[in-house]
Amino acid sequence: MATNYNPQGPEKETTNPAGSMGEAESKQGGYIKKAQETMEEIKERVEEQVATVKDQVEEQMAKIKDRVEETYEAGKTKVGEMVEGVKKNLPEMRDWSLEKVYNDSIAYIKANPDKGLLISLVAGFVLGLIFRRKQT
Repeated sequence: MATNYNPQGPEKETTNPAGSMGEAESKQGGYIKKAQETMEEIKERVEEQVATVKDQVEEQMAKIKDRVEETYEAGKTKVGEMVEGVKKNLPEMRDWSLEKVYNDSIAYIKANPDKGLLISLVAGFVLGLIFRRKQT
C-alpha cells in the first residue's frame, strides 16, 4: 500500500487511493478468474451428468421398445388363434337357433344344478341392478 507524507506529522500518514485501486483490481481479477474456473468445473460436471442421464434414458427406451414389440407379437399371435377358433366353429354357430340354445341350457342345468342355480342368482342380481338404476 502506498502512503504519502503528511505535513501534520509522521503519525498521520494518508493512504494513496491510486495504490489501493491497483490492489483492488488485482484482487477482483483473481476472484473473477476463480469464478470462471469454478463455472467451467460446474459446466463439465453438468455435461457429464447429462450424458449419463441420456445414456440411461436411451437404455430404458430400448428395454421398453423390446417389451412393446414382445407384447405386440404375443397379442397378434393370440388374436390369430382366436380368429382361427371362430373360423372353425362358424359353421356350427350358423346352425344355432333359439331352440338349440334353450335345449343345451336345460341339459347343462340338469347336469350341473348347483352351477345353474348360481348362474341364475347372478343373472337375477345383475338384472335387478340394471332395472333399479333406470327407475331412480
